[in-house]
Amino acid sequence: MKVLSVKQKSEEWLEIRRKCISATDLAPIMGMSAYRSPLMLWEEKMGLRVRETNIAMERGSALEKKAIAWAEGILGCKLYDFTVQSEEYEWAIASLDGISEDGKILVEAKCPGEMVHQRHLSGKINQEYICQTQWQMFVTGCEQCHFESFYGEEGHIIVIPRDNDFIQKMILKASQFLHLLRVQIPPEPTDMDFMPRPDDKWHEAAQLWKMAKKHLKQAEEQEQTYRDILIELSRGYNCKGAGVRTQKVTKKGNIQYGDIPMLKEIDLEFYRKPATSYYMIKDEE
Repeated sequence: MKVLSVKQKSEEWLEIRRKCISATDLAPIMGMSAYRSPLMLWEEKMGLRVRETNIAMERGSALEKKAIAWAEGILGCKLYDFTVQSEEYEWAIASLDGISEDGKILVEAKCPGEMVHQRHLSGKINQEYICQTQWQMFVTGCEQCHFESFYGEEGHIIVIPRDNDFIQKMILKASQFLHLLRVQIPPEPTDMDFMPRPDDKWHEAAQLWKMAKKHLKQAEEQEQTYRDILIELSRGYNCKGAGVRTQKVTKKGNIQYGDIPMLKEIDLEFYRKPATSYYMIKDEE
């Protein structure tokens, strides 16, 4: 691992996290976060959304130093809050709560409320934290992480072993997400990205839209039936009658730009027009 000379929470640190994939990004990327979707994370990194803090996050920030001090006493070593970078993938980083000077003891400290702390005492750790600690082990090269749940005046440590199979899955997903960032294409939204609308006006409009869509489909099917009859009656000629014309039109085929050898060396993204937005409406029934 490579230690970055940047202070956590600084503007420089925030900019690095925006461009890279950090440990807290993995749960949303893997679809294992209860609070953030891949699209939400993408919008945050693109500067389109500001991540909101909550009471749990504020409590964790306030108690983190106390939790690390407790861990230092239990583990018998000084712990450093380094921001580190993978030697293999420069876009893979982790902002550590604590790591020993020799890089062998890794600590991730959480300061949850009583109910979540009780779950930790029984050995149950949220998938979000599993993603986070496994990514930290990948970036640092550590074989295990000391997951600390700190509540009140003392903590509880669970040793999480490195899972190389899961890490490989994370690397693949993270690299795919990074590509979407670089080409500025948002990930597909999940259910988390849709705002529920139980209000009467929405319900009424939705029902009328579905009814209109059904009638439109029936009309389109009828139109296609009579279109086929008129084409058959035309027998290859241009015809007119009863205010209707049939005309045989020849259209040039599309150019397969991907098959042109000279274009394979050119970055066509440079010539792409700005993106446009529109609403797509689906019937879920």
